Amino acid sequence: METSNYMNTSGLLENASETLSLLVEGINAGVWEWNIQTGQEWWSKRFYELLGYDDQEIEATNENFLTVLLHPDERHRISQAQNNHIYHHQPYKHKIRLKHKSGSYRWFETTGQAKFDKAGNPVYMVGTAINIDQQVRNLEELERSRQLLEETQTLARVGGWEYNLARHELNWSSTMYDIFGLPNGQDVEVEEVIAHFTPDSQRTIREKFTSAYDGKTPFDLELQLITRQQKKVWVRVAGKPLNDVQGQMTGFRGTVQDIHAQKLREIQFTDSLHTISRQNNRLLDFAFIVSHNLRSHAGNLEMMLEVMKISNSEDEKNRILTFIEHISAELNQTINQLNEVIYVQQDINPEQQPIDFPEYIQLTKEALNDEIQEHQVQIVEDNLECTTITTNPSFLQSILLSLVLNAIRYRHPERSPVIRISTSLTNNRPVLTVTDNGVGMDQSKFETDLFTRYETFGASTEAKGISQYLTKSQVEALGVAIDVRAIPDSGSTYQITF
Repeated sequence: METSNYMNTSGLLENASETLSLLVEGINAGVWEWNIQTGQEWWSKRFYELLGYDDQEIEATNENFLTVLLHPDERHRISQAQNNHIYHHQPYKHKIRLKHKSGSYRWFETTGQAKFDKAGNPVYMVGTAINIDQQVRNLEELERSRQLLEETQTLARVGGWEYNLARHELNWSSTMYDIFGLPNGQDVEVEEVIAHFTPDSQRTIREKFTSAYDGKTPFDLELQLITRQQKKVWVRVAGKPLNDVQGQMTGFRGTVQDIHAQKLREIQFTDSLHTISRQNNRLLDFAFIVSHNLRSHAGNLEMMLEVMKISNSEDEKNRILTFIEHISAELNQTINQLNEVIYVQQDINPEQQPIDFPEYIQLTKEALNDEIQEHQVQIVEDNLECTTITTNPSFLQSILLSLVLNAIRYRHPERSPVIRISTSLTNNRPVLTVTDNGVGMDQSKFETDLFTRYETFGASTEAKGISQYLTKSQVEALGVAIDVRAIPDSGSTYQITF
């Protein structure tokens, strides 16, 4: 019986030892034992193998462990940890770097437990060293990738977000808080986020999210948000639906990128293109007018000089000289008008100031007094609802003169000219209206050419076209809108909205 019990106990111990060995091998661990009282150590064969050594190639001592194998930066910490465990019973479990035979250091997790006698004195300590080098390096690589991603997001001003439909939960990256000007880590709700956008952008967001939800499609939008500091910022909001393994939508994931500087450059570039296009069209218009008017005057002068050459009568020559003087005066007037056009087009941002409108109507009457008297023109100041207008004084004076003078030139031959001038407020913007009862025009023929290049819109021989173009240039320089309504044989109405 005793022999049988011994054999059973011996078998159990052998099985336990084998099981322990298999377990240690399975977890890629080396085993060590340290006799605290004698200072002797024992390292398992696997312990040596993990460090690239043959069994017993290095003497197993605590001194060799601390000074040969352990990384210099770890020595004080591990020596202190050993003492804390032995004398203060603190847990012994640490990440350490041990030197491989190749010369490189590798990460291990070492754990140990001391055995104490009845008096509480440490007798020996056993433990393991598990190879966690790949795990640590993977974590380091993951941390480097995370830091790189965060730095990239910060530099590119790109934040990440994710919304869980089931939990109604919105998660942000740190850059998102920075873009919105919110404290990092603050809880955010979807409606609060949407409220940060401008009204137009809010409508777009809701429409696109609904469309993306219904169609399970991604979206990419350029929107304006208002930060907590009340600063308007252009952002690019992109997102795509998230689906589970059954294909059911679980939420959205996307990015928000600060594109404010880029968008401003884009807007500035577009404005520059429009400005260049307008300037180019103005140059073409101006070149056309110069060519047309100067060629007309030059042709008339050339014709009169040819007639004078073949004329034998002094009376006829004097009459021709009178014509030449008239042509010269018209040429001088044309050049003055062209100079004025150049002045207007060069003054991109004319100075504006509040002016008394009735005063400028009176100045217009005085300037055109001779024409008004000669053609018995009646100028009616009709319902001056707005008496003060903020604009450029010289441009307004020129526009009024041009509109009234055109009304006189395009007067109807069968009735006395009546010109009505009124002002009103539309959407809090002053509107100047000048209406005449002249010959009018077939507006459909000039829908695209009105106020463009050389155009005369009636049969008047006095019409030169430059005054129309000058008015157009001044209106454009002021940044206001002009609208024309005309009916043949009934008159014209010009409305300028400041």
